[in-house]
Amino acid sequence: MNFYNRLVLHPKDIDHTPASRTVLMTFLHEQKFLSDSWHYQGQDYHLIGDRFLSQIMFMGCAPSIEFEPDEDSELPANFVAIRVPEFLSQTVFIPGKDEFHYRCPSCKKTAAIIERQAVTVDSSFQCQYCAKNFFFHRCNWRHFAGLGKCFIEVMGIFPQEAIPSSSLLEQLKEFSGVGWDYFYISNV
Repeated sequence: MNFYNRLVLHPKDIDHTPASRTVLMTFLHEQKFLSDSWHYQGQDYHLIGDRFLSQIMFMGCAPSIEFEPDEDSELPANFVAIRVPEFLSQTVFIPGKDEFHYRCPSCKKTAAIIERQAVTVDSSFQCQYCAKNFFFHRCNWRHFAGLGKCFIEVMGIFPQEAIPSSSLLEQLKEFSGVGWDYFYISNV
């Protein structure tokens, strides 16, 4: 099982959260994105729902993924489950890797590691080469980092192995009133 790799959905408005985690979970259940709850190693997860495969698009011709845990043995390496963590009180920047380097939008040089951190709309970072400042929320992280307080994690998905369908992103937008985006976490 590889829960270190995840596809993470989040609102584009970095400070937005739905009314509650329960309301979001109910919506995802109604959309058949997720199904039964499942407890594993002290965390609450959900198995995928009946419409998951029409809402998450897998790349390639024959992805090898498992959707049901085997109660008698260790989970398969390609097992997929869903987790919706408690909403955070502060917006955070989450890099997609432990050693996350960014490419400066101005000078195009690869610069220092940016770590997970609390941010606001006014939070910025400075390029170590050209000294320009950039706002976290205005950067194009190219789906390798994200910001927010609310996240839907599809566990067991490698970077660029799958993407959310446009219909899922539209359903989340209709539900929450704001657009949604995604990024990948790959901490192997």
